Amino acid sequence: MTLRRTALSLLAGTALLASGSLVALAQENTAPPPAPADPMMTAPMMDFSDSQLQAFAVAYVQVNEIGMEYDQQMQAAQNDEELMELQMQAQMEMTEVVEATDGLTVEEYNMIFTAAQTDPELGGQVQTYIDAQLQ
Repeated sequence: MTLRRTALSLLAGTALLASGSLVALAQENTAPPPAPADPMMTAPMMDFSDSQLQAFAVAYVQVNEIGMEYDQQMQAAQNDEELMELQMQAQMEMTEVVEATDGLTVEEYNMIFTAAQTDPELGGQVQTYIDAQLQ
């Protein structure tokens, strides 16, 4: 299972925990949840409830949609200033989506996001919830 990053992976900071930004990844057919952009960033081993994982999947799908929308706009950007503005807008929208998701904080989103990459079992659970959201 692999993921490909969209242009939004270039967003400064790439993790909501530290900088207020969010990584948006485009999902391939068999892709697990997104990988953290910073390989040094690891999530503590935690047990996440089914409701947290379901909330993550809801937010992930919405964040991914925003990422795809902004990816197209960023590819058409005329200059670096316009690109930066689009990146900031995307970050704000993604953060708002996660914050508006019932049962999930930005910190929890990032913890699940990271843990799903290091724990294949958790990654499979999350992927199942994401797949259900896409149907």
